[in-house]
Amino acid sequence: MHGGVVSSVAGRWWLRLPLPRLVRRRLSAPRGARARRALRSRRRRSTALGLAAALALAGFGTWWAGGLPGGASRDCPPAMELRVLTDPDLRPTVKKAADAYMERGSGCRSVGITTYDAKATDAVAALRASSLWQDPPAACPATGECLRPQRDVGPQPDIWIPAAGSAWRRVMEGGQTEAGGSAAATATGDVSSGGDGTEGAEGAAGERAVTLDALGSVAFTPMVLAVPISMALVPESQTGRPLGSLISELRDAQRPDRSVSVLRPDPEGTDGALLATEALYASSEAGSGSGSASSLEQSMAQALRPMPATARELMCALADGTRNPLEDSAAVLVPEQTMAQCNLPSGDPGRPRCATDVLDNRTAQYPNDIPVLDLPYLQVTWDDAGRDAEARDREVRRFYAWLAEDTAAQKFFTDDGFRRVGDNGKPAPPEENSPLRADLDATGRYAVRQSIPPTATSTVTAASLNTTLRRYRQALGPGRVLYLLDNSTSMADKRVWDGSGRAKELVVRSMSSLGAGDAYGVWSIASEKDPDVVPFGRHGRAAAQKAVAAAGTADVDARVVEGLREGFATLRDGLTEDDPPRLLVLVTDDEDSKGLTKKELAELVAKAEQAPPVRVVVVSLRGGGCSAGRLNEAITEATGGRCLDLSDDIPTELTAEVAKTGTGDAE
Repeated sequence: MHGGVVSSVAGRWWLRLPLPRLVRRRLSAPRGARARRALRSRRRRSTALGLAAALALAGFGTWWAGGLPGGASRDCPPAMELRVLTDPDLRPTVKKAADAYMERGSGCRSVGITTYDAKATDAVAALRASSLWQDPPAACPATGECLRPQRDVGPQPDIWIPAAGSAWRRVMEGGQTEAGGSAAATATGDVSSGGDGTEGAEGAAGERAVTLDALGSVAFTPMVLAVPISMALVPESQTGRPLGSLISELRDAQRPDRSVSVLRPDPEGTDGALLATEALYASSEAGSGSGSASSLEQSMAQALRPMPATARELMCALADGTRNPLEDSAAVLVPEQTMAQCNLPSGDPGRPRCATDVLDNRTAQYPNDIPVLDLPYLQVTWDDAGRDAEARDREVRRFYAWLAEDTAAQKFFTDDGFRRVGDNGKPAPPEENSPLRADLDATGRYAVRQSIPPTATSTVTAASLNTTLRRYRQALGPGRVLYLLDNSTSMADKRVWDGSGRAKELVVRSMSSLGAGDAYGVWSIASEKDPDVVPFGRHGRAAAQKAVAAAGTADVDARVVEGLREGFATLRDGLTEDDPPRLLVLVTDDEDSKGLTKKELAELVAKAEQAPPVRVVVVSLRGGGCSAGRLNEAITEATGGRCLDLSDDIPTELTAEVAKTGTGDAE
């Protein structure tokens, strides 16, 4: 600064910064030059904006003169929106038909249709307590188990297309207890709220807010036992027989070294799977003992877990050879149309992407004790929805008439393997180009029956399905698990008591598969006093694991046989209606069970085989502990359990075995 005047260099301090040459030139230019450049830039921007506006106006004029896309008028009012709730097994087909319905003709669209699906039990629960759509609970319990239809199902439906009319009856009779009778549902009626508590979430509080009108069926498909053609088949079994007979005959026809797994999707997911589960539980194959549902579900869980939610997902799971070897060893209960789609040849657009050459060779057997899926179309009318009630009623009924009667609409169903609605309102024979007409092999033999074999008089009721769901949920847990921990001094002497991969650590690690609802305990079978390391009951898992980690050995022989007998009695004690899975885990070095006589072994095996069933897993901490003819192998073989020894990955395998009974992994 000099004489109060800023020097030209000091005033332009930015010239001292290492800026690019062009930037310095522009910044250092006189103000007049910069102003002239700015003016030219503004003129260019104004010209560009003017051109863009002109083009936009020209486009708008063309649109205004030519009308809306698709030939619709620019004066079209907003289309009425219909919401269609359907079963997960049906959604792909129903959505294709609904999309085509909206695109019919030209001019203004009269209706828009949103198609969505929800787990079958959630749909029934929500419609039973339909007021919760408009007035959801303010808060849920800590478990998070409360019904929120908007969250669990979706928007309020105008149309409900379940897979079976039994779903509708479960809504209509929702207030009945399992043992209580109920008048048969009529064609039209108000839906009462739940409250019987028989189905978990389906007993949630809520008030009646809808009326259901059954307008008729839109298609049909029977439930079938889809059997790989590589299995030996009984020719007459394809005709209608009870499910238990079909399964027994199928298994009896196989070679002694070939086992047959029977699977179905999660019965909470779809209506068809629930009906199949009822037949399974009632069949002679499942048995009539109190442990039948638990045994059946545990055998399926051992083959495939978690169980897929839909029929297509189950078929795709079979085709995933990286997960299991079930593709050609499992007979599955699925809708006929699902099996037919999977049977389509490679390259057919209707064939699922997951299908393989093994998966697409199945033939259908028709249990006569599973009702045919009749795809009822139900109009859902909401209380106090009077503003457009007449117009909505008209559009809902118009859509039904198109679905059930229009040839183009029915083709969407028949192309996907469903049977169309015949003139008498019953299933019609397959169309010529239906997947049901696809030949199974070079002999021209069909995979399905061209006419559905007659079913027996149905004994399925809303109450019986509620009971089936209760048994299913109890069969999968909470479970009952009892550990018998050999704490004799030989365990310490052989260095299999403490440390990573040793007895106590194995038990502690596997307890991660136990949940707060499971009943479990840990007994030290070499302790004369206070053998309860963890008393049998419900516990906080961390405290139970800490108690096991602190357990010590005792200088006495392990009471292996007595421990097993007492363990069976404890796991079976005090149960009446409940049928939870039960697991007895023996962790031992086999030192104190060597002298078991053949008679004692036979008596113990007979005790193990009694009902209700208790699965036994033995962890032998010595080589060869699972040899044939010994206690460990005999008792696990008799109970459908497993023997693990040093040749196995015991930490991983034991945790997986406990997970089949406990609920910790689901929390």
